[in-house]
Amino acid sequence: MFLIGDIGGTRIKYFFGKSLRRIDNFLYFKTPSNYQEFVDFIKRIKINDLKIACFGFPGVFDKYKEKLIYSPNLRSYQFKNIKKDLEKILGCKIILENDAALAGLGEANFGVGRNYRIISYITFSTGIGGTKIINREISPNFFGFEPGHSFFLISNKKNILPFQIEELLGGANLYKIFKKDLSKVKDRNFWKDISKLVSLFLVNVSLFWSPEVIIIGGGLSRRLSIRDLRENFNKFYPFNLKPKIKKSKFLDKAGLYGGLFMIKKYLKL
Repeated sequence: MFLIGDIGGTRIKYFFGKSLRRIDNFLYFKTPSNYQEFVDFIKRIKINDLKIACFGFPGVFDKYKEKLIYSPNLRSYQFKNIKKDLEKILGCKIILENDAALAGLGEANFGVGRNYRIISYITFSTGIGGTKIINREISPNFFGFEPGHSFFLISNKKNILPFQIEELLGGANLYKIFKKDLSKVKDRNFWKDISKLVSLFLVNVSLFWSPEVIIIGGGLSRRLSIRDLRENFNKFYPFNLKPKIKKSKFLDKAGLYGGLFMIKKYLKL
């Protein structure tokens, strides 16, 4: 048996099974903001004969992939030895990775990125994450990839103000503005304006990472018009050789498919 967990800032998605072919039914659980509550949740998962588990978490891991050293949406989890705790509870091999990196691997190996060599995957959900994939593997890096913390400069009549893109487009911050689930925000003009900002951000992603395709996923991507994104992207892009813009095939399951890839790789299957 194996276990895959995608620990988002809002929800935990997890799947366990025996077949390494596909992700079928998976379970949801509200992500505890307190780390000890997360540990208690894992203790309640009873799986006999568990051999290996892979978990994705939002944020930056230490170089040993044992601790989150930066995770603004899960601050209680920071600097806890997550790998050691999970090994103790589950009694099996544990693989930890950034959640957006797992989702990018899922799309690159099983989804819409299968026919591309250089991929940028961006997730718009509670926060904004991303990864660069080369030849179906996470690109070599120093601390991972955190495009959501890149900056936009916005001017008003008196000042030019810096904003992280996550402050402008992250689901948690948009929720603070509207005080309700974004699925209930129906104003088309609002979503057109958001699509324009997202397109500008994707232009920057392309210029920094030079991908063949940019894949967007996460819960907020459901509300974004791919037609508007492509139109605005083409409008702002500075030259003719443009990457393709595609939506995730798997959406909520992308990170789970990435975990599936990591387990198959570890088992050399």
